[in-house]
Amino acid sequence: MKKLVNKIVDEMERLPTVARCYEQWQTLQGEVEGYYSDAPPEKKKLSQRKEFRQIKNAVMAEAESLRLSVLTFEGEQPMDEDEDDDYDHTRDEWYWKMKRILDDPEEPIENKDWAVSEMQMLAEHGVPQAWYVLGMLYRDGGVLIPDSALAAKAFEKAAQTGMSPAQCALGELLLSDDLDVRDPRAGMEWLELAWQNGSLCAGYRLAKEYLGGENVAKDAERGLKHLSACAGTGHPGAQYLLGKLYLTGQKVPRDVERAEYWLSRAAAQGSEYAGLLLKRMDQPKAPVAALAVIRLLHSMAQAFQDNSLPKHSPVGMRTDRKLLQKIREKKIAMGHKSDDHPDEGMTMY
Repeated sequence: MKKLVNKIVDEMERLPTVARCYEQWQTLQGEVEGYYSDAPPEKKKLSQRKEFRQIKNAVMAEAESLRLSVLTFEGEQPMDEDEDDDYDHTRDEWYWKMKRILDDPEEPIENKDWAVSEMQMLAEHGVPQAWYVLGMLYRDGGVLIPDSALAAKAFEKAAQTGMSPAQCALGELLLSDDLDVRDPRAGMEWLELAWQNGSLCAGYRLAKEYLGGENVAKDAERGLKHLSACAGTGHPGAQYLLGKLYLTGQKVPRDVERAEYWLSRAAAQGSEYAGLLLKRMDQPKAPVAALAVIRLLHSMAQAFQDNSLPKHSPVGMRTDRKLLQKIREKKIAMGHKSDDHPDEGMTMY
């Protein structure tokens, strides 16, 4: 089995795009290793690199999913709902100014730091949208150092006001694998509440949970009900998944006409996976294998990203002000001058 998996990974390495990625990675890795050793970097096959062991795991996982006909949820793009849909745009122009600064990738980090402070003041003065923005900043990182616990608290502040995007975001965070915040029962409750308040993202996530059964007992009927409702309202992920189910005959009787209808609607909204299945409508089994291959390539891309050298984003993550102050105090205690601050602008990775 080990030899077979290695052979599959080495075959994947022969794909031109993969080969270029791996060659670039080896070049960059060689530069890093050159700082620590004068020996020339060793060239290895992709399957022999311990850094990419996750690719082998992905190969075995896809093979097992094919064998068991496991329902998969590929082709999704994380989609946060607009927190400003129900917001009185005339209420607080300062909120909008701060939000524009935070959303602009060209803004200097100093301006973004200031905008975060102002957004915190707005949140504490009763602007629920500000709590939602802070939740996303703590969840996603960039301007703020990621902190799932603080993200959950911020989302909950907004969710308690009835804001459905915040309720959905909080529910999904509580269903994540992050042990600091994971609470599946509470997560499902928040998603149900968000769905009742009109959140399509919450309805789609509920459909996945009931169909997949990872965080709640499987309930195909309930899952399909949520899925059909979201697809009918225009959610592209729900349209794709519903079309795939009809095409493959999973959870529902196989119906090519219905499959084509939903896949076409999803493809019209930019779903590449839906377009792929539409091209293989006359191949009842091939689409499942094709999707497995694409998921495998996606896993490989993620592996390269996870093992790439640190990059400084336009926003970046700077050393926390309190930490900088502690560093300065320690240097002064060691005899440095008070204005000797070579740590200014230090980037944390």
